[in-house]
Amino acid sequence: MTDMEKIQVYLRKEELAALRKAAARSKRSIADLVRDAIRKVVLKPQAGGPVALWDGKLRRSSVEHDSVHDEPRCAKVRQSSSIAAAAILAKRTQRAKVE
Repeated sequence: MTDMEKIQVYLRKEELAALRKAAARSKRSIADLVRDAIRKVVLKPQAGGPVALWDGKLRRSSVEHDSVHDEPRCAKVRQSSSIAAAAILAKRTQRAKVE
């Protein structure tokens, strides 16, 4: 085990109860859960790759950005949906005539 220092932490009753349940459920110590949470939240590694390329202020949400590119596709989808619906209707009509 690496060098560690002992600390004291004050928790509300519900926080401690939840921590105890989590420790019992995972069969780990409370201290181990706390250390793991600190590593994941406080000492988390810096994001890398494409996610970390932009650190400026966002001008609009990704939904707004994506909607700009959806217009031509929406028309094609509507058209292909209409064609598909017509084909299904034609097949049903043919089946009805045969039966």
